[in-house]
Order: sequence, then C-alpha cells, then structure tokens
Amino acid sequence: RNSQLPISDHVMPLDRYRNTALVDGIDVRALPLAGDSPAPASQGKQQQQQQQHWFQRRLVQDTVGSGYVEFGDTKVLCSVHGPMEPKRSVLTDAGAEQSRAQLQVYYKLAPFASHQAGRVSYLPDETERRAASFLQDTLAPSLRLDRLPKSRIELHCLVLEDAGCCLATAVNCACLALVDAGLEMYDLVTAATVCRPVGATDWQLEVGDGSNSGGSSSVTLAYMRSLRQVAGMLVEAAEPLQPREVSAACRICEDPCKMTHSSLRQFLLDCLPADDRTAKIA
Repeated sequence: RNSQLPISDHVMPLDRYRNTALVDGIDVRALPLAGDSPAPASQGKQQQQQQQHWFQRRLVQDTVGSGYVEFGDTKVLCSVHGPMEPKRSVLTDAGAEQSRAQLQVYYKLAPFASHQAGRVSYLPDETERRAASFLQDTLAPSLRLDRLPKSRIELHCLVLEDAGCCLATAVNCACLALVDAGLEMYDLVTAATVCRPVGATDWQLEVGDGSNSGGSSSVTLAYMRSLRQVAGMLVEAAEPLQPREVSAACRICEDPCKMTHSSLRQFLLDCLPADDRTAKIA
C-alpha cells in the first residue's frame, strides 16, 4: 500500500504493463504528466476558456444506473444493466466459476448525432467498435469487479449529438453512470481530448462546439486524479507521432481531466442527502 495516495480503504494495484504500445515506439510509462515543462500560454488560456460539463443522473428507467452529460453541444447518455448471469462464451473451458465480474461496453452514435456526416448506419462501424474497446479497457481496471463474482455488467453509451470530444465525454458519462449504479470504483475516471489540425504544430483542446474537431491527429487521455494514474489513452494520427508530441498532448489534457474530476465529484456530493454529504468520494 502506498501511503502517499489519498485514499483510505483500497488502493488500486499499479498496472504498468497495460496499454504500453499505443503508437509505434511510444511507451506510456515514458510519458510524464506532472513536473514537466508547462504548456504554452496560449494553450493554458484555451484551457481556462473551455466549456463546462453539465451532469444529470437517473434519466433511464429500468436500469440500475444512468448518466447524462453535456459538454458544449456534445450530448452523451449512458446506462448500466446488471449484475446479470454471464454468457457461456466468457466462462473458462473447465466451466470454473468466475472470480470477477465481466464488463461489456456498447458504444453507439445516434443516426442523427452528426450533422456533418449525415445519418449513420444502425450497424456498428469500426469507429464505434474502437470506442467501445477503449471504454472497456479504460473503465474495467477502475472497478472493483472482484466484489461481483460470477456476473456480467453491461454499459451502454449512446452519443445523441457529436460536436467533437464525444469519446472523452462518453468516458465522463460512463463514470457517472457506474457511480449512479452503486458500483465500487478505485477512483473516478475523467477524460479530455486534444487535436491538431492539418499543417498545425500546436495541440488544441476540443471543447465540444465543433470548431476544432476533426483534426488530422487527436489524443484522448483518461486520467484518475486521486490515484495519479493514466487509465487509458487513445492516439489517432494520420502519420507517426514523436514521443515528445504525445507527451505534450498529455500535459494539455491533464488539467481539464482534473477540473472535470472536481466538477463530477461535487455533483455527486450534491446528490447525497444532507446527512451523508460528509462521505468521501475519491
């Protein structure tokens, strides 16, 4: 147990070997988030002017938990179902009992979500499958799945409007839905996205207004503030990026992740009854 971590009951085990090959030749362990050179002044000003999140919970009936998040014009709705009986395909060959719950994530863009791309197909495409895989790999290690053996939990994410930064907004919304479902977590997971337009050299923070989305390169960082750990990172680039470029993108994403963590934490505290607001939420 690391005594420096500001949590009292459980400490998430450090996983230093997950997501270590996000881009060719780039190791997450070599990407500093704190104590490095500060971001340029123009990027810091952009962070201060970023739009705020708007949270809501328990909007979907017949679910154990749900969340709704607006970030600018981007709107995401998430719901949690379960625990339920696991599928046979996830059982071991010997039919042994599961020691941990299975998290299954479904990510879908509404047919009317994107005004620029027009109506999308009802069948999941490669972008949606990649987003669902990123959400599952990011959120599963933050959950106490060992508390729910022999079970399955389904997380459904629906993007109602995509004005940029929809994947990071989906991470924030999914975290809200999981907390609303009463699932134990090591820490709240919040995310931010930066992009770099064609021909530009500086990263720009996506603020969900459609003004700077769709760049040639983008980095989405999911961060656990209390544990000071990177929960996940997705790099999408038309050409290979240098480690220093990815490191600069991570430094820009760090402060927005921390601010979103504070906003989400305060929202959850405000949802508690007055007698229970002394409870500690990581």
